[in-house]
Amino acid sequence: MEAEIKAIAWINGHWRTLKNTHLPLENRSLLLADGIFETLLILNGICQLLEEHVARWHYSAISLGLEPPPSQYELIDVLAEVIKQSGIKTGALRLNWVRAQGGERGINFSKKEQLSVKNRCWIIITPITPCFQPVSAILSIYEQRNQASRVIHHKTPAYNQSIQARYEAQQIGVDEALLTSTGGELACSSCATLLIFNKENWLTPPMSAGCLSGVMRRNSIKLGLAKVQTVMPVQLFGNFDDMEGPAVLLNSLGCRPISRLNGATVVGAFPMEIAISKAREFFMLVLRNYSPL
Repeated sequence: MEAEIKAIAWINGHWRTLKNTHLPLENRSLLLADGIFETLLILNGICQLLEEHVARWHYSAISLGLEPPPSQYELIDVLAEVIKQSGIKTGALRLNWVRAQGGERGINFSKKEQLSVKNRCWIIITPITPCFQPVSAILSIYEQRNQASRVIHHKTPAYNQSIQARYEAQQIGVDEALLTSTGGELACSSCATLLIFNKENWLTPPMSAGCLSGVMRRNSIKLGLAKVQTVMPVQLFGNFDDMEGPAVLLNSLGCRPISRLNGATVVGAFPMEIAISKAREFFMLVLRNYSPL
């Protein structure tokens, strides 16, 4: 009987199960969510869009005043060993990086350069299958994206807003929540980029709406598969400015069509089988243009 493949973690040069992986309680990621991370897809044992994810990891560190995390060159052998040790051929890999300890209580941090990566960099790999199943969604009443915030454009461990938006949806039996900006335009979902199809193009909200510039979002724009345009919630409910196509939620681990929003069928939503097929096609097109499969 084939052994069950489980999630594993790498930290400080050691491999452990998630249950047996420990961080000191002074770690700023635990205490203050003061860190950054990237989640990327593994297909056929290969890290997809690794260069793009590591580049954004470094950009986030610079933007938020953290010291640079390990480079792609430094990660290559470790990642290969992580995948080998786990036996995972299709999965999610998360790169974590945290600010160095400040040596005192509170939010202040050391301004001295600290080169040690001990307890600051860890990797988690989990078996998953890319998801293309349709989701129902609501427009969140309570959570909005603050487009003026610097933090909002980076992946940090502070997922409170996303968790609360998802909780709000699940409380009424819905899968997902869409968030608007404080200005009222659509921004994203709790954990994915929003794309809406009109008669000719996929459209995605601009960064000025407070969305996260995900790697898949950025690449779909570079490939000419999507265009940046302000989108208002009303455009998902009726024929408005030629908005007659489906909507999907895209991230590095899948592309999920929105079937219903606030209880109403999304304008132009395809039948389930077609919606799943088109979502998968769009997702794989972005990957195939950037990564070896």
